[in-house]
Amino acid sequence: MTRQWWIWALVAALMALAAVTACGGGGGGDDDDDDDAADDDDDDDDDDDSGDDDDDSVIGPADDPEAIPAEALALFTGASYDDIVATGFTVYAGNGPPNIQSTFLINNSLIVYERRGAVSLPEIPTSVGTYEDDFLFTFLNQLANGHVDITYVATDDDELGNGGGAFISGWNGCFTTYLEVETEQESGLEDPCVWTSVQMLSGCLTTAGITNTEWAIFVKTQTPECNYLILPNNSIRIIDDEDGLSEYYEE
Repeated sequence: MTRQWWIWALVAALMALAAVTACGGGGGGDDDDDDDAADDDDDDDDDDDSGDDDDDSVIGPADDPEAIPAEALALFTGASYDDIVATGFTVYAGNGPPNIQSTFLINNSLIVYERRGAVSLPEIPTSVGTYEDDFLFTFLNQLANGHVDITYVATDDDELGNGGGAFISGWNGCFTTYLEVETEQESGLEDPCVWTSVQMLSGCLTTAGITNTEWAIFVKTQTPECNYLILPNNSIRIIDDEDGLSEYYEE
């Protein structure tokens, strides 16, 4: 009887130990579940953080700071692109340009460089140091593939340019647009002066507008009504916004 009691006591003790071990294991499982839940929460937080990084201040893949759309360079036949860059005009490459979809006022438009025709002759005076009209530039329909629509108009309404199907490059808040433009302006005759050009506009976007604005124009063709109104074909003009800021414009 004594020996049988001892055996039953041992069995009971082993069963109790097994029960305690099972409970401890269950507690460990709860901790693991809690850790997994915490990890899930961290993942959710990471997802939220990545969502916070998404904004519309940059339009483009932004993975190549040297990129310029091939279609943009194709607008500049002959030596027109190289001739513009040779003047010291700033080009901002990259496929991460800022979102410039708005209207900006380019005033204090100082002519800083001018070549009349394919070669400037020293005896022909230039307009360097004088001022152009003030212009409103509007940028629309900017896409990640580098396309953007551009129109500009002189504030006195005597000149209108349309650069639909233009292109843009840029990086770190700065940009360059490339456009082929047909411009119409008053000629004083029955028909207006109509001329075509390839142009570039460069600057850096801020909360106040575009800073360090540079505007390059290469004249390609013109109608007879343009006689003496604009530069000869193959001419280049570079214009800077002298006060350093092309402000956002709202009517």
